[in-house]
Formats: sequence, structure tokens, C-alpha cells
Amino acid sequence: MPISFTRTMTANRVRQLNAHTDADFDACLEVLLDGYADHKFMVACADADRETLRLTHQTSLTTMLALKRVYVTGDDEKTISSVMFVTPPQSQSAPPNLSVIKENPYKAQLEAKIPDYVKQWRSSKLGEAYKAFWPAMGGREAWDAAYVVSAIATKPSSRGQGQGTALINHVKSQAQAEGRSVIVASQSASTLGWFKKRGFEQLYEGRIELPKGGSVPLLGLRSAS
Repeated sequence: MPISFTRTMTANRVRQLNAHTDADFDACLEVLLDGYADHKFMVACADADRETLRLTHQTSLTTMLALKRVYVTGDDEKTISSVMFVTPPQSQSAPPNLSVIKENPYKAQLEAKIPDYVKQWRSSKLGEAYKAFWPAMGGREAWDAAYVVSAIATKPSSRGQGQGTALINHVKSQAQAEGRSVIVASQSASTLGWFKKRGFEQLYEGRIELPKGGSVPLLGLRSAS
């Protein structure tokens, strides 16, 4: 079943990148790099290394573009200054094409750059942090039935113009029309108020211990269906 908003432009200029140019890729990458530059969790996952952080975003962006799960907005229908990754409900999405992931040109480079201690942390401490998260969010069944926003970022120079709001409202409208929810897992306390103002409720709050000490929150948020 196709998702009805995937090929349309709204008054807020939200659009899906069904097809993209190298310039689109570079613009999205710049937004992600700028938008997550101070994100403690992302920085820790990349060992605080700028090149590794770039490879992280290149890897995820390449995969999400191939799966047609990237939504953008900007000052007009050509510019990109805000980016959102959305995974639709499992019943509406085709099974993932595993070759898209295997053939991602950045994946091997990224894995080679990530230190062993970060890999060990991902398989142990990070996994432990999510053990209580899943039941609080309704389990895998509830997750698979919802629209899942896995990234949303706006260039600092474009913040305060309602672009992020336009993106999140876009997917919320689609979800509400289907009687579904939008789910977000956030590792930044500063986003909590932003999502609550846009109709999300907090279902879970935990902590993620970072590999070099310190911790960040793990927040589970859901929109009303």
C-alpha cells in the first residue's frame, strides 16, 4: 500500500526524496552534520571524531534514501535546510532490501573507523539501556504499527522558522488519518519540550551510559493516534 504523502508538496514545502541528486545528498548531509554536531550520543558513537561522524551520517543517509524514507523542507521546493528520516508502519512498507544495506559504500569504511571499545559498548551497555525501553513503548508490535522518526535535524541558521514543526506535523497528520501514532526515541533532553509542544507524550525516560563516562537520557515519545 503506497503512503499517500510520499509524492506531494504541502503548503509547508515538505517533500519526500523519491529521487535525488548528488547536490540533494550533500545538502542533507550538511544538515545532519550541523544539526547533530553537539549531540552527545552521536558524538560518543563516533568516538568524537569528525570523519567518523561524517561516515555515520553518510551511511544512514544512503540507506534511508535508497529505502525512500527521507523527508525534507527548506525555503523553497529546491533548497534543503531540514531533514527527517521516517520508517512507515511495517504493514505499509515492503520488506527491506538487504542489498541496499550490504552494498552501502560507506558501511565498511565506518566499521573500520569505529574503535573496538565503541563496538563493545554498542553490543553490551547500549543494548542493556534499551531493555526497559521496549516494554514501555508497547513492545515491538506497537513499534511496527507506528510511524517511526529516527532523525530530525535543522541547520542552525534555519532554526526558529517552523521547518522542523512542518516536518513532524506532516508525518503526524498522515498517522492520525490512519489512526496510528508517531514514535520517537531521543537521546537529548533538550528535545523533550519541543516534542511535547507538538503533541507528543513521554512514555519512557532512562539513561544511556556513554563509553568514556557520563550518560545521556533515553526518551520514548509518542504522538496521540
